[in-house]
Amino acid sequence: LPDWKWGIFARDEVAVYHGKRKMGQGKVLRVDHARSRVWVEGIKLREFATEESANDPDPSRPLEYELREDSVHYSQCNLIDPVDGRRTRLRWRYLPDGRRV
Repeated sequence: LPDWKWGIFARDEVAVYHGKRKMGQGKVLRVDHARSRVWVEGIKLREFATEESANDPDPSRPLEYELREDSVHYSQCNLIDPVDGRRTRLRWRYLPDGRRV
């Protein structure tokens, strides 16, 4: 998807769905336009090895893990309407002076 068609930005409130099942809603932490991925706060938590334990020279010590958000595809996200709190679709419109809103 080209950058100018994206409607989801960091700090937006989104609802995440997988099929008809709602995974939850949260705030967008970051977006990756090149891979069409979105990281949402509290959604799709996954264990990642901490950098210190991954680079530890002593192989006998167990790895330490931390829970972090994993990415979801942007098509699974809907923006939350701030007025009624329900998910909504985004449409770009143009003003008479040519600005996109």
